Amino acid sequence: QQIVVTTDRNLSITAGAGTGKTTTLTRRYIKLFDHAFDTDESSFEAHSKDGLPLLPKNIVTTTFTERAAAELERSVRDAINDRLSDASSKTEYECWRTIATNLDQAYIHTVHAFCARLLREHALESAYVEPEFEILEGASQSQLAREVVIDVIAADEYEEDVRQLTRLYSRDSIVEIFLDLLEERPDSIEWALRWQNTTPEEYIDEIHERFYPVSAETAHTILEDDRVLESFETLESLYDDPPEVFVPDTSDQGWQLLCELVECVRSTEVRDAKSDQDRLAALNNVCDVLTTGNGDRYKRNEYSGTDKNWKGYNDAQVEFGAAMDTLLEVLKPADRLVEADFRADENAAPFVIPLARVFAGVVSTYQAEKARQNVVDYTDLIEYAIELLDDEQIRDRYHTQFQYVLVDEFQDTDPRQWELITKLTGDDPTRFDARNVFVVGDKKQSIYRYRNADVAAFDQTEAAILDANPTDPMVDPPVDEMDPFTTPKELSTNFRTLDASLTFLNDVFTEIFEQGSDAEYEAVPQPLTAARTDHANLEHTPEYILVPTGDLQEHLLPDDHPVRDPHLLSKQEREGRALAMRIAALLRDGTQIYDEDKTDEDGDPIVRAVEPTVAPVPYLSQSLRTCSG
Repeated sequence: QQIVVTTDRNLSITAGAGTGKTTTLTRRYIKLFDHAFDTDESSFEAHSKDGLPLLPKNIVTTTFTERAAAELERSVRDAINDRLSDASSKTEYECWRTIATNLDQAYIHTVHAFCARLLREHALESAYVEPEFEILEGASQSQLAREVVIDVIAADEYEEDVRQLTRLYSRDSIVEIFLDLLEERPDSIEWALRWQNTTPEEYIDEIHERFYPVSAETAHTILEDDRVLESFETLESLYDDPPEVFVPDTSDQGWQLLCELVECVRSTEVRDAKSDQDRLAALNNVCDVLTTGNGDRYKRNEYSGTDKNWKGYNDAQVEFGAAMDTLLEVLKPADRLVEADFRADENAAPFVIPLARVFAGVVSTYQAEKARQNVVDYTDLIEYAIELLDDEQIRDRYHTQFQYVLVDEFQDTDPRQWELITKLTGDDPTRFDARNVFVVGDKKQSIYRYRNADVAAFDQTEAAILDANPTDPMVDPPVDEMDPFTTPKELSTNFRTLDASLTFLNDVFTEIFEQGSDAEYEAVPQPLTAARTDHANLEHTPEYILVPTGDLQEHLLPDDHPVRDPHLLSKQEREGRALAMRIAALLRDGTQIYDEDKTDEDGDPIVRAVEPTVAPVPYLSQSLRTCSG
């Protein structure tokens, strides 16, 4: 209820699967009109004469699929019709009828359809599109992109560059690389323009400057430092003549670290590295050994050993600890470690420049062909809409028109789409400062990296949304004084799933979505509560069926296994076959089940056989017929 009625600030909602997201969006959409009317008779009377302060054209609602947009529009229309039916006066009825009549003007779209509408409304003003442009999508877009790439790499202009690339890749692989780069626009275009006219040496210099915390000269100075060399000698002496307690091995973490470090020093030629590349690699390797997988320092005893393990060898332990302390002080490994392959960067440089040159040609040709056909693809829609809103007059017009913005499936919003929303809603087009944005999403349901969606940016954007809210309760008090809307809200009551299944899924997700070294990229588990009450007589136990794919199929399943049927072309078909096999087995074997809560006259659980039922799941019906013979 609080989520629906709060209309004077930004809200961010985490909505788990089956928690009534569409219902919540619909109720909020309708509540915006209630808020505008104040919902009393005098207000309706005034608005019926002077015009409504809010119409569907004043609310932007974006979602991820055309189907979801259509479903939401139907839901909103039904809710408005309900208000018409419940109207208590003629003036109230007229107000809601006006809203219903204007619903065809509503901005309830996918984000790409919304951008297309903006561009069509300003086709004559846009420098990028012509009136009556069409959207290039799906197979048509893929085909055009592939044709362009094939034509460009066959052109005489790029013969030398392509020949260089074929030293590393097959022609088929080169085609796929450029198709992938097209999917990464606009970032890939910026990259190509940056490097197409440079040299491999310039590329290496900038990579080192931007991504490596130390220069080759600094690495050389550190590795030649007398304190470092003396510490290495001490550790090597202990390694070559170890205390007897550590022969042949030990579980002491300090000793294990000592061994790993000495082996690293000897294998990477730390003392006599000849090239800048070797010096950087050697220092990085040593820093890697001295830090955890997260790049942090180990616990203290891992740098000096555990006292009880070194009992009787206290002098050796002191030497060990002192040498490690010196290395930590001079090397500063947590600050200087780079998750990179120095040699890989240098080896890649001769290929990066021709790759950038050819890709720049691909982009130019692709853009020209789209212009010739008067079509735009999904990336163009976002980019051109952002460019359109750089016009201050156009931006001000929409800023005034769009009083509220609702964003569904927010976890699949990419940074450029968020830039579009920022320009639409705030006073400052360079940063988010609006208070009229409502977003709903669930990181667990994100289609990772689909169309440049970046789930890692979800938390950052969510924080920006909430930070823009008022913080002074004396100036602009929140609805609930104990809840100033500085934290995300949740919809956690599931109306779709049976209780036993939901309990099982909660446990699974708690294990899958763990927090740790990759916490910023991970979704936080959100336990959901079942609300269904129509299953009191249903007897169900969740069962998890693993369906291996790819190489796992070859390792885990025999050649004649039904799931490996070559006629099953998709993952969904294979899952349908596996599920059908399990159901068929339960029916065929006369599997007995019982309910511990139901007993016969002797007090024993009632036992019965599994019975067939109807399961309208895609790919399942045909598989059931196949498996049942």
